[in-house]
Amino acid sequence: MRRGFALVCALLLTSMTVAAQPASELRLLSAHAVDGMRGGNLSGLAQCGKDLWTVSDRDDDQIYRLAPRAPVC
Repeated sequence: MRRGFALVCALLLTSMTVAAQPASELRLLSAHAVDGMRGGNLSGLAQCGKDLWTVSDRDDDQIYRLAPRAPVC
């Protein structure tokens, strides 16, 4: 009984991985400068309404609100 259940689970997992399409590669749409940032290394992007908020890996006491404008590159 256990062996049969394990076989069914293995077959289901195999069929799910075979049927999955490969994910498309991400591409950079634009790059923006961040004014007033001391150390760099942004991480943890969040959206609240129309605002974008982020934190830096190097500055624990700062939260940055991003205001996208014209791209730098």
